[in-house]
Amino acid sequence: MITPPDETYSTAEAASILRVSERQCARYLAKGLISARRPNGHWLVTAVALWQYLGIEAEMTRVWLDYCGRSPIGGSDRDSEGSDNSDVNSMT
Repeated sequence: MITPPDETYSTAEAASILRVSERQCARYLAKGLISARRPNGHWLVTAVALWQYLGIEAEMTRVWLDYCGRSPIGGSDRDSEGSDNSDVNSMT
């Protein structure tokens, strides 16, 4: 499953991704080991912040950008494969 970089998680969700307890995740957040914001008293953690903490930010960002390049909005992978518009260019 491809996760967008701006996906937000609660402390419990982040703990599940990190495979630690919710309490341990809250400690990481309080110490600033994982960057997050706390707009209404509850932590909101982005996927990028978790990727940074796990040391996989570059790889996950590359996967996300690769995914975005292959799936145009409103189209499918099959539509974009092999379409180089050579027929259109030869007509003009």
